[in-house]
Amino acid sequence: MPSAALEAQRDHQRRMVDSLQRTLSQGSSAPVEVMETHLSWLLLSADQVIKLKKALHYSYLDYSTVEARYRQCQTEVRLNRRLAPDVYLAVSSVMQDERGALTLHGPGTAVEYVVRMRRLAETQNFDWHLQQRKLTPKAIDSLATTLARFHEQLPGLALDPTFYVEGLRRRISEDTNILAERGYGLDRHLVKQIAAALHSIAHDLEHTLQERVGAGQIVEGHGDLRPEHIYFTPEPVAIDCLEFNHSLRTLDAVDEVSLLAMECDRCGANWVRERLLRRYVEAIQDKPSEELCCFFMACRAMLWAKLAVWHLARNPEHDRDKWINRANEYLALARKYVL
Repeated sequence: MPSAALEAQRDHQRRMVDSLQRTLSQGSSAPVEVMETHLSWLLLSADQVIKLKKALHYSYLDYSTVEARYRQCQTEVRLNRRLAPDVYLAVSSVMQDERGALTLHGPGTAVEYVVRMRRLAETQNFDWHLQQRKLTPKAIDSLATTLARFHEQLPGLALDPTFYVEGLRRRISEDTNILAERGYGLDRHLVKQIAAALHSIAHDLEHTLQERVGAGQIVEGHGDLRPEHIYFTPEPVAIDCLEFNHSLRTLDAVDEVSLLAMECDRCGANWVRERLLRRYVEAIQDKPSEELCCFFMACRAMLWAKLAVWHLARNPEHDRDKWINRANEYLALARKYVL
């Protein structure tokens, strides 16, 4: 779909969000807030979140039509209920009556679709606890057990083992090439050192990685298991999985937990990383080696360093120091894990 047509849809959606905000605020004890992200608009009431997906189309995501957004809303609720069964309430229709008024439950014609979620408190968020240094060993143990149970219940995906390992190698090379671009000013020597170490470890672990495919360790996971997506309610739940792209959430179960462990490390909570991985490994039938965990954590650190500098590709001067510093944090972690 042409970009002009998508922009016209988004303009219409912005007006729709404004109208829904006014409607939902009527009779409410507090005004409904609107938050905009890269992919959606969020309408925040005291106890619910209404998520409307933007009209977008990328190589990895298709929200270009109302029908496509409806399908993705259904997928989002289905997948996220695996780790947050009581948070994702329903997919609702945005209804337009004959006068043009918009509601979520009234008469008329369905013109858009939204995901309704229970609103969770900031003080329940894993990232908030991490920043406030309020995490407890008991909470980490509970989270590790929840993730282990989740992964052990998922069916292993039928993949070609050689293709899977080649995909890991290809991603290492792709991340390296971007991070080594001179315009970002990163330590190109360090980037290449880390890449060489990762390729060497991938070679050493090739048989292990292929065996893990055959053993059913590659699953359709959450795909984006970061601290900001986890809440203690008090039982751990995880929201915002990568519903829009199957390949991005196809990964080794240990790789998924390694992302979360690496992010805890970046925030200075090394003890959380160590305990999370230890308790997770204790709770699963599979017993991955420390070398494998470090390999996955380093790969994730390189990926997130790349995502940090990609912000500069879109807007070279916006928060440049912030994103360069963030990329360097991830490179330092990758070096720690494999050099």
